[in-house]
Amino acid sequence: MTIPYDPVVHRHWRFREDGLNTYWQTSSDGMSWTTQTQAATATLFSLDFLLVALGGGTDGGEVNPGEAHFDHLNGGGAPKGKWCPISSFTDDFNDGMQSIAWWRSWANAPGMMSEMNGELLLTFSPNSTAYASYVSSKSFELTNSSIVLEVPSVQGPAIHAEAWMVLVGPQNNEIRMDAELGVLNFYVTVAGSQQQIGSTLHSPLMHRWWRIRETSNTVFWETSPDGKAWTIQEQLSPTPIPIDVLDISLGGGTWMQEANPGDAHFDNLNLPPP
Repeated sequence: MTIPYDPVVHRHWRFREDGLNTYWQTSSDGMSWTTQTQAATATLFSLDFLLVALGGGTDGGEVNPGEAHFDHLNGGGAPKGKWCPISSFTDDFNDGMQSIAWWRSWANAPGMMSEMNGELLLTFSPNSTAYASYVSSKSFELTNSSIVLEVPSVQGPAIHAEAWMVLVGPQNNEIRMDAELGVLNFYVTVAGSQQQIGSTLHSPLMHRWWRIRETSNTVFWETSPDGKAWTIQEQLSPTPIPIDVLDISLGGGTWMQEANPGDAHFDNLNLPPP
């Protein structure tokens, strides 16, 4: 529905949901609310994963279009939001499809990322330099937490490709672990400048599980053959970048054309054996 806009009567706007219905409401003072319209929540799209957008624009042809002012989001004050621990995000890739939790995923070539046989499969594109990645829809915090990933297999040591687990922060910051040319590498990127912290020859058996962990202002890159007993491969202190807003990226690609580049398999994100 639409109604004539009154800048006094409709000074405050609100969306509200009560478990059954979703309401569009207005108020003159932010305390006493009038429901302008409502809809059964079941008739709408899923409301469990939403972005907030405040904005506007012109359709064109306005000499003096003016401006819009927003204030006091959810009462105002300093932002109180905090991202969940990165260990809280889990996926066993058993449902055979990309969920909304990986909404920002991308691929340079069709079909590079898929969920098959209970794994996340990265199929490298033959005779191409294409890349692809599952990217988390929201961000997470690494402080006193960890991300764990089972990597059943990656491309062979003679293949010019890479498979990665990367934590991506704002301002071109990253914490990275990848397999490339038979070597397992450990990196940080600070403001776009990448620094290799260390590397080790990749063992498909001994390095089946990967983990990036933070505690006491120290970042650890770790591996395990079984997801239980962990070996510290590298560590860095103090924590080189802010770690309270990090996106998860699982992916890779070929950086030199290969006729048969193979594939990489990921599984059990933050689901190590008990």
